[in-house]
Amino acid sequence: MAAPVGPLALLCIRQSLTKGLKAGAITAYGIALGDGFYALIAALGLSAFSSFVLAHREYLFVAGGIILIVLGIKGLIAPLPPQEKTIEIPIKARGLTILLQTMIITLTNPMTILSFVAAFSAFEFERFYDTNEAIYVALGITLGSFFWFLLISATFAYFRTKVTPAIYRIINLISGSLLIVYGTLFLLDAAWAVLFKTYLSSKIL
Repeated sequence: MAAPVGPLALLCIRQSLTKGLKAGAITAYGIALGDGFYALIAALGLSAFSSFVLAHREYLFVAGGIILIVLGIKGLIAPLPPQEKTIEIPIKARGLTILLQTMIITLTNPMTILSFVAAFSAFEFERFYDTNEAIYVALGITLGSFFWFLLISATFAYFRTKVTPAIYRIINLISGSLLIVYGTLFLLDAAWAVLFKTYLSSKIL
């Protein structure tokens, strides 16, 4: 579920390149917690909650889209890093912010929501797992997601010391632009969901 490269992987890459491995690891942890939450809901067969999420997904998409656009704009106007790039930027004060921010983006990511609902609905996990087994499934997905994104973070953090200010600026421009594109797609998904609901309502009436 976590393997495709999208806004979440892009966030990991940006945090690792700009702030170091610790920030990248916190980002990976936030993504994994979001993935694990949806995995647990699906594995437990909580259809009422899943239905609620799907019924109100446009609000989640709007929230995620706005956050991504804001992060993208911040990336476009971000200053160049200090020349001594071997020193990691302290993130103690911002660690919780990075974690919560990443979790929110994960929980409002259309790809995360739809892929988990589709996968677990197709296999009907609620028929095969009791509560303990559901927790093991969710834990396995959480760990798998965490280690995948941690690998991405560690890879790009390694190259952090080799990035020149000019390359850093290019990375900021590309990543910031892509985040804005992803955020815009989230908003378009929300608009489409609203239009579809309106269309269905008009047909029923």
